[in-house]
Amino acid sequence: MALRIPKGFGMYVDIAKQVKEAVRDTAVVSCVGRLNDATKVNDLLEQGAFDFAFVGTPFVINQGLVYEWAEQLGVEIHHAPSHWPVRMKIEEMMQYVMESMAQAQL
Repeated sequence: MALRIPKGFGMYVDIAKQVKEAVRDTAVVSCVGRLNDATKVNDLLEQGAFDFAFVGTPFVINQGLVYEWAEQLGVEIHHAPSHWPVRMKIEEMMQYVMESMAQAQL
């Protein structure tokens, strides 16, 4: 009889943990399987259960998931405005980049 993995959050986390324990830091281990809770996924990553979390379906449902998860985790996102490569002069671009880097280091 085939092994049946119960469906639900992190349905493959136990397998990823076992692989990570076996390979330690000699290979990168990823995990999939209904990883739809930012806090739980972050906790598992910080515990070293795996190195990468691949999230698919939640992005199909919510294209703003990056912003939602960042807010839940208290992470501020900095991104370049879409117009700056075309309209800004090189000096303005460099000033913008330097200011963004300085703000990100705060």
